[in-house]
Amino acid sequence: MVFQIDTIETEDQAKVFAERLSGPSQIYFLDGVWGSGKSEYLKKVASFLPKNFKFVQLALWKPSNKATLAKKIFLATNPCLAVLSTLLGWVLICVMVVGSVILAYESVAPPSNKSNIPLRVTAIAVIATTLYGFLKDKWLDVDRIRMAISSWSLRNTKKHKILVVDDFDRLEEKTQTELYMFFNSIRTTPSGLVGKCQEPARVIFVGDLRKLKNNKDNYLRKIIDQKIVLPFSLQSQTVAHYMVAKIQSKVKCDCSAIQELFTIENRTPRDANLFLAYVKREVIEQQKVGKVQLDQELLVIYLYIFHPDKYQKLLDGWLPKSEEGKPENNLIAGDMKEKDQDDTPVTKLMRLLFRPRASNPPDFSKNTSAYFVNELATNHSLFELREIINSNSYILKELLDTTESGKGSEYEEFCYFIENMSEEEYSSAQHRLEESVMSVMRSEVRHQPNSLIRLIFKKRSDSVCKGKGNINNTKCIEQFDKIFDDAGIAESTERMYYYRACLDLYGDLQYGNGVLTRSIPAINVDSVMAHFSEKAKSIEKRSDFGKRDYDAEALIVQLGYSYYLDGPINPHVNPDFQSKVESIEKLKPSEYQAFWRVYDIQILKDNRTGMSDNIKLTGSKALEFGYKGQLYSVSVLKRLAEYI
Repeated sequence: MVFQIDTIETEDQAKVFAERLSGPSQIYFLDGVWGSGKSEYLKKVASFLPKNFKFVQLALWKPSNKATLAKKIFLATNPCLAVLSTLLGWVLICVMVVGSVILAYESVAPPSNKSNIPLRVTAIAVIATTLYGFLKDKWLDVDRIRMAISSWSLRNTKKHKILVVDDFDRLEEKTQTELYMFFNSIRTTPSGLVGKCQEPARVIFVGDLRKLKNNKDNYLRKIIDQKIVLPFSLQSQTVAHYMVAKIQSKVKCDCSAIQELFTIENRTPRDANLFLAYVKREVIEQQKVGKVQLDQELLVIYLYIFHPDKYQKLLDGWLPKSEEGKPENNLIAGDMKEKDQDDTPVTKLMRLLFRPRASNPPDFSKNTSAYFVNELATNHSLFELREIINSNSYILKELLDTTESGKGSEYEEFCYFIENMSEEEYSSAQHRLEESVMSVMRSEVRHQPNSLIRLIFKKRSDSVCKGKGNINNTKCIEQFDKIFDDAGIAESTERMYYYRACLDLYGDLQYGNGVLTRSIPAINVDSVMAHFSEKAKSIEKRSDFGKRDYDAEALIVQLGYSYYLDGPINPHVNPDFQSKVESIEKLKPSEYQAFWRVYDIQILKDNRTGMSDNIKLTGSKALEFGYKGQLYSVSVLKRLAEYI
């Protein structure tokens, strides 16, 4: 979603200007700085003009266009005639070339029935092009003819054309002078027969009056009839108000200092939208709210965009000198009395806002790197976070081994850092991260992964499956398996556990249009079960099955990873535990407990009776079938009770 200021209403002012344009013919100068909304305002004006009036846009500020001014004006005022004249010239040239080729061929190999048509056509084309070139060089002033036709077109009372010259202040002085002469020539109505149905032309030239190159002797005042100023709603103070309102619709912060600076420096709607784009990226998308002082962050962004020299000072370590006493109430006008500094409004604001603060979150002086553009708002710099990966294996493994209950701010910021790394940066750190992950996961049997480990597994899944389709893609698993090859894991059941425990095989639930759906990841339940199915069956047939660590995974991958009594989200049927009873009962105690935990079938103590031996089995509905003369749920309850 685009983050920009809301549309500024200028309809009333546009209607008034349109009424002026449809009245007596005049030449106008629309004054405004670049990016102040002049073009959009003129579009609004055009929508209120009568049907027999229309704007003719003359875009001269194009360095790549080497045509003469007369030709550019002619093309803008008479586009159809300009195209036809150009096309006619090319047709004559093509006829001349083709005719010459035909005549040359006939001179070498004369045809039996010779026709004079090619000769006549070619002669006419040659005479026409030669005569045009001769007259153009000697007596025929083509540009003058173009100017005359353009003037007649602009002064036509049947179809009123209003010439709009945009970015007039950007033109070269020579071009501006030529335009002044042209404007002067179309101010009056020609006499005689030519002057019938004619009136003085209407012209609007647009630009910044202060930047005109030829305005020494008020020459402009002799040409224009009226100077038009943009509506007040497009002035910097109004634009600043709209900009701040947009920011505060997303985050709650004090924007008064930026609003005042924006007004003092006469910023435009284009400036406002550029600033908002950076605010969205740096504050909202990078989730800096609550991690930085927002008024300081906004000023850093402002300096980065509009005052790169001041931003460089911050990068070089600049901080305001400490002073006793309270700061002035007026944010910018107050004199901060630092004689070694300049007194521009932006510098005064820098001295004021970047003062150290005894409040949370950490201010600019305490957590400087977090405030810079393209930096994350964490308690560590990006350099320090990268060093954890590259040089400090102890801290990295400590973070990877953090339990869910032991998470702290350092853990959260490191997860955020890993999640937001660019593809290129993560690729360079991926091997070391995955090596550390496998070291932690193998530190004990069935180690429970935390969210950081799951994130690293997910990033590997995303990278190996990118561009390979969405579901049932065995190539993804084959490439993903290399993480286990590098770790020296030969046992398939151990790999099965890591797929199940460290990856989200079911995907995310999504709700939309009254329907609950599930997004299926590339490495999913079906693809993993299909990949390990035959291997799991062969492992189950081993004579010592059930005595090894991770043996339960061979049964889990065949039965399915979760137990659902009903529901439309998971299309799988409930696991057929009865078909695997004999193998389940072979599992050693640790594997037996791990197996039932997967399906949330565990012993639950009933504390309501106050008796410690009053226990029951959760999820027992799935085990309501006979086994050795009793319900299998009773057998499972008894065996699990032995391990309490």
